[in-house]
Amino acid sequence: VVLRTQGLAWQEDFAKQLSVGRKLYNFAEPMLRHQAIYRKEEFLREMKVPALLQDVQYVDGLFQNLLALDFPKGSLLIVVKQSCYIMEETCNDDLVVFDLPVMLSDERIPFGLQNIEMLKKRSTSVNVFDKILTGYLGRECCSDFIKRFLQYDLKDFTVASDDLKFYRFMCAVAANSGNIVNYAQLGKLVDVSSPTAKQWLKYLEGAGLVYLLPALEQAGSQRLTKAPKLYFRDTGLACHLLNINCREDLLNSNLLNALFETWVVMQIREASLQNGAEAKLLYY
Repeated sequence: VVLRTQGLAWQEDFAKQLSVGRKLYNFAEPMLRHQAIYRKEEFLREMKVPALLQDVQYVDGLFQNLLALDFPKGSLLIVVKQSCYIMEETCNDDLVVFDLPVMLSDERIPFGLQNIEMLKKRSTSVNVFDKILTGYLGRECCSDFIKRFLQYDLKDFTVASDDLKFYRFMCAVAANSGNIVNYAQLGKLVDVSSPTAKQWLKYLEGAGLVYLLPALEQAGSQRLTKAPKLYFRDTGLACHLLNINCREDLLNSNLLNALFETWVVMQIREASLQNGAEAKLLYY
């Protein structure tokens, strides 16, 4: 099981609670990281389970190595930053990924952690437009999250050398949330090629920031549209990137319908994930 966090203090405290009864491996510690990188076979052979592994993104290829070993299901609990890119080839039936703020936003806690006290609940009285503005991160965390994302995480997983240009790309993606993906258009908005725009969008998907919704297949395996629809998973973060700072800005924005659609689609998807299943969503 993989938990993705934004590095907030309450999330770190929550992860520590999960370490009870598990061997803790924190790869932010240089000595442990050195062993896992340069003496990997010995490290994996001597690793004790059940285990809690933190900051696995610091050790390249560790996901693949762990999945290749015959550990009992549920014996590994992995905590990574949300910006960690989880490669497609590692995503199989043995790997379940949860985004921690989403997981804690409902009364149910998945994968048998009912003994952990809830740290966060949604208010049922909050207006839907306020929910769109707030998102999962919360307005106060968006600026710090983007700063960390661009300064510390971006260059580890992409070939992007211009963080300001990538920031503009994130703004363009937010502005196109709820629309069919057009790599040429996204690239043109920030002066990069279509292949580069596709690569950057794939990175944002792997980092858990965007969701690509497949098209519905017609009879005979023909599709009306082959391209997926793009959704920015955290509407609050999207609003921050679009400089939508209050309800009045949102209601007057020409992106209101698209952001509302984005919020609805993500509510459906996250509700399914909280029940332990990936929603089989398509668009027509």
